[in-house]
Amino acid sequence: MAIYHTRVKTFSRAKQHSAVAAAAYRGALCLTDTRTGIVHNYQSRSGVQRVICISPIGAPEWTEDPQQLWSAVEAAEKRKDSTVAREFELALPHELSDEQRWELALDVARKLVLRFQFAIQVSMHEPPKHADARHYYAHVLATTRRVDAQGLAQKTRELDGVINGKPQVEWIRATIAQSINDHLRQASDAGRAALGAGQSKVQPTSPGNLLSKLVKEFESAMLAHQRKDLARPCSNADNKTLASHSDPVLAAWQKANNAPSQRLS
Repeated sequence: MAIYHTRVKTFSRAKQHSAVAAAAYRGALCLTDTRTGIVHNYQSRSGVQRVICISPIGAPEWTEDPQQLWSAVEAAEKRKDSTVAREFELALPHELSDEQRWELALDVARKLVLRFQFAIQVSMHEPPKHADARHYYAHVLATTRRVDAQGLAQKTRELDGVINGKPQVEWIRATIAQSINDHLRQASDAGRAALGAGQSKVQPTSPGNLLSKLVKEFESAMLAHQRKDLARPCSNADNKTLASHSDPVLAAWQKANNAPSQRLS
């Protein structure tokens, strides 16, 4: 099992939070909050590798544009204590490549959209400067309303509160953990396959077959030597020439003993 980290948090207007500001900061974007007129410009922020918005099938095209999506989110919430956005922050394995980490983040995002039918913004980040070089992560910022063909619809109340939200958060964490392990396993399998293919090009003969062949050569040499000894009586002269007589046996034994023993995957 992979070691993983998942954190879930909400953004509330009661705490002066803004969905537009959150989206701009996490995606290193320049977005304008049309409700307040404030421009949130974080384009100079470093470390953001990729950003994308994903919405359910059949949703309007504007839900995939950060400026339009988060402006609509702010406009849809009328209460001064409204929860305007929900975030899922997940650590991404450093063992994967950037492309593999992005595929993992998208996989998690699609599963969340499929289950809750909200729209989300995925922002993938590289490790911050002067931080652990293995700390890759992604912010998945979600609307608190479902999205249908007309746009933002009813609230995702199943994620609200401790009683309603706990089972869903547990499912989210289990899904993320499973997705991480699946992608790590796929990367490992692909790496072994590539290594095996490379070894096959260098060593087209199977080590198992090669070793079997060399053992047979050793046994044949040993048998021939024994037959030679049985063909005539032993003498002192034989003791002096024992090394020369056993050279074929010794060579065959060394050849077999030095053969590769590992198997190709």
